[in-house]
Amino acid sequence: MKRCIRHYWIVFIFSSLAGCGFDDLRLAQFLAMAPAFSRASLHTPDLEPIYVSFCNNDSRSLQHVVPVDMNKDGRMDLLLWLWCSPVSDRSTFIGPTPSRLVVFLQNSQGIFRNGTAEIFGKENVQPGGSGEYYVTGDFNQDGYTDIFWTAAREDGRGYSDWSTQWSANIAVMSQGNGTYRLDMVGSPNWNSGVSSIDNAQGGLDLLASSNSDSPKRWRYDLQSGWINIPGYEWTGGNGTLFLSRTAPNKESTTALVTYSNPTELGIKLYTYLGGSWNSSSKFSYPASVIQKKDTQTEPTPAAFVSIEGIDYIDPSFSFTCQIKRAPSSAPEFLTVFEAQKIIGGYHGQVIVYYSPESPLEELFKIMSFSPGTQNELVKSDLVIRNEVTSEVKANRMACLDLNGDNYDDIILYVSKPEQTPIIYLNDRNGGFDRVRASVFPTSPSNHTSSNYVFADINNDGAKDLIYFQINGQGGSPNQLTIYKANRQLNFFDVIR
Repeated sequence: MKRCIRHYWIVFIFSSLAGCGFDDLRLAQFLAMAPAFSRASLHTPDLEPIYVSFCNNDSRSLQHVVPVDMNKDGRMDLLLWLWCSPVSDRSTFIGPTPSRLVVFLQNSQGIFRNGTAEIFGKENVQPGGSGEYYVTGDFNQDGYTDIFWTAAREDGRGYSDWSTQWSANIAVMSQGNGTYRLDMVGSPNWNSGVSSIDNAQGGLDLLASSNSDSPKRWRYDLQSGWINIPGYEWTGGNGTLFLSRTAPNKESTTALVTYSNPTELGIKLYTYLGGSWNSSSKFSYPASVIQKKDTQTEPTPAAFVSIEGIDYIDPSFSFTCQIKRAPSSAPEFLTVFEAQKIIGGYHGQVIVYYSPESPLEELFKIMSFSPGTQNELVKSDLVIRNEVTSEVKANRMACLDLNGDNYDDIILYVSKPEQTPIIYLNDRNGGFDRVRASVFPTSPSNHTSSNYVFADINNDGAKDLIYFQINGQGGSPNQLTIYKANRQLNFFDVIR
């Protein structure tokens, strides 16, 4: 009798899961009750000796770890951009930010080693500046992955002549044989964001924005190298996202641009028709200017909006990504509405940050927009259960299939070391569920600020979790920590 009860219980579970779209493999994974990630960690080589070779103080920084198979041996490697402040305080310093590119190659045993010299032909690879944002793709169409990086100068030094601190953007370009070179793209600037654009040749172009110049569209030409395609000043830079092509060898024809000015905060829809880009619709909030200060400074102007009776200061649309809720769905544009809610409302007062007299509460809300049938911008309903809307401390958002079910998920990359990844899994019915924090191993206790990346480093189909220290301390070991995935994330990992 017990066997029958157990058997029917399993059949009941199986039937329930089948109704949610789960297959036999995932059922077996659930019944096995395996943790999603190994609790034993692997480590890459120590970065501290590399930092010592080019840093003259204790300030170290690593903002991005890029998983890419650089030598095309079927194993995931890691590309790192390291940099350090040229001075230990706010004093001035003329020249580029001290920086290095480092490659950790993975061998057949899953062990990482420093393979920078093998990939670049030298150990000392200096990109200049601090790496801001990147896009990967096969820009020269040789079958290898390339990386385009925007470079800035956010390195803690004082301001003198800003132009002496600027850097050119960097393209890490494959040479078709498992080695790479650096291409400097454009003139030195205070560069910022980058996004991809599908071109009519079937490849990718890049839109690179800057705080000191107009946005530029770049294309890699096999004869001429990187060429600028003019006419993209309208994009506004950081908050621009081009939706993917709708057919092979068709160019991106839809773009969404976030914008703000003293009277309005919003998103514009642009379409490419008749050889030019034109704005056809927008979504916006009326804005105005009020005064703010912290406890030590004089008041300065700040943006203000009131939405559905709630007052906010310093509103913005930040972080963007493209998502398809189902494999056959039309793409949507996700962005984050970020602001400080004024507790008690605004009544003409100066808003004082970091003061109990002017309490503020962060709002961090993901929104969805898409083009309508008449080229109008539509705000779409977006259900995210157990969404984190305050104290997020995110520095990037990505939309991708994290668990291999062909449905896009949402990832927020947060820099608080005590906070595990914020993941919203697609429920396959148009909504999203937050994955429980306990599913993920925590970042190492010695991290003062950390970030992470997901990558399938052992080719088993499940994405592994890699933590890395953003701001390291001189004299301390500085290693990337890898937790192997035991299985895919699924329905049982979310908060219910």
